[in-house]
Amino acid sequence: MPTSFTIRPPRRVIAALLAVLLLTAWLTITTGSEARASDVGGPINRAEVLARAQFWVDRQVPYSQSASHPDPDGRLYRQDCSGMVSMAWHLGSSLSTRTLPNVSVRLGGFGELAPGDMLLRPGVHARIFAGWTDGSRTAAWVYEQPNWNLTARKTTYSMAAMAGQGYQAWRYTGIRDDAPTQAPVLPTTYDRVAVVDGSGSLSVKQGPLTGSWTTVASAVATSAVEGDRVAMLTTGGDLYVKEGESLTGTWTLVYRGVASFDLSGDRIGVVDTNGTVFVKDGPVSAPWVAVQSPGTQVALDAERVGVLDTQGTLWVKDGPLEAMWTKVATSVSTFDLGADRIAVVQKSGAVQVKEGAVTAGWTTVTTGGADVVLAGSRIGVLSTSGAVYVKDGPVTAQWVTLSTTKVELDLYDDRVAVRSASGQVSVKEGPLTAGWVTVTNAGATGVALG
Repeated sequence: MPTSFTIRPPRRVIAALLAVLLLTAWLTITTGSEARASDVGGPINRAEVLARAQFWVDRQVPYSQSASHPDPDGRLYRQDCSGMVSMAWHLGSSLSTRTLPNVSVRLGGFGELAPGDMLLRPGVHARIFAGWTDGSRTAAWVYEQPNWNLTARKTTYSMAAMAGQGYQAWRYTGIRDDAPTQAPVLPTTYDRVAVVDGSGSLSVKQGPLTGSWTTVASAVATSAVEGDRVAMLTTGGDLYVKEGESLTGTWTLVYRGVASFDLSGDRIGVVDTNGTVFVKDGPVSAPWVAVQSPGTQVALDAERVGVLDTQGTLWVKDGPLEAMWTKVATSVSTFDLGADRIAVVQKSGAVQVKEGAVTAGWTTVTTGGADVVLAGSRIGVLSTSGAVYVKDGPVTAQWVTLSTTKVELDLYDDRVAVRSASGQVSVKEGPLTAGWVTVTNAGATGVALG
């Protein structure tokens, strides 16, 4: 079966310095000065909410449902997700995900969000909305206390994924709009293309498709790119990751004895040569969590983890890494996760997609599939004959035939990449009807978009 390096929509796709500079500038404009101090339980402006949330991020406050940590004034708040929201809003005590609605009002939808509002999954998780990732408003920057073994962080999530998981938009009744509240557009994607050639060299280009290549490693079997992260699996089974805006950064060895892996947002997942599946969430140095065994494939997206076991059964968990598994399909040969969608290729070749809850029903979208890739609103299928089909929009949208006689397919945002048996890699960006750009003429053994 062709190998596909599946990369989901980005959640860490900005140079950190640029994000900080833009957010700082916006806060200065909207407040006229530094965020003003509020009283406990009293009115608070949006800039101060974000500044208080950043206070815990800067101090890397660890997640805990029993311990407490001080705010900038020394007042203690519980170190979990709802405790962080309570701290950011300067409430009188640490509320829970079930009681935060008592001090807030539900908004009409995500389109009404402004910085300092809350994204709430009732009874499960709470986040502080900080701004949109770009003008499309399809993903957002948030502050959160994510999970066990992690610390307070600022990260990005797909709005489609959050909608599928049941998140709602809420506004604290004490928040004050004393200045324009249009959220800043902070990050842009790195727009990377990674290619492994027949000699095992890994080359990456960043930006326009006509840009130059940077060779970043040798003796590489497969690669992946996600946001500012680049990952490579060596021919010896060692997984290395580098992160940052520069492609010349230092590699970090994250796991030895890897059979396959995936990247998504702040998560890294591996299937080791013993068949055990491990996932880490957060910095590259975060601890590994064993989530399943035995497994043959792992895929990650937003708050979901999917594992295909040795019997062809697909298991998906939604939420923290310690969440329970849901059996979603059997007789599966390969699968992908994307936003609020799950796609499988059955051993019969039937390609099925479900969207929304993991318990939703399946829709058969085509037959004769060898691989399936999800990215945002797009579904891509590589058929057993080598034809490439992509649809954009609802699951019932029409297929567009993009190419024939290909052996690999990848999707990322508005880009589509294909590889031929000769190793020619072509990429198109924008509408599905856009023309192809040949980025390497021959010799490639793998391609990844991010």
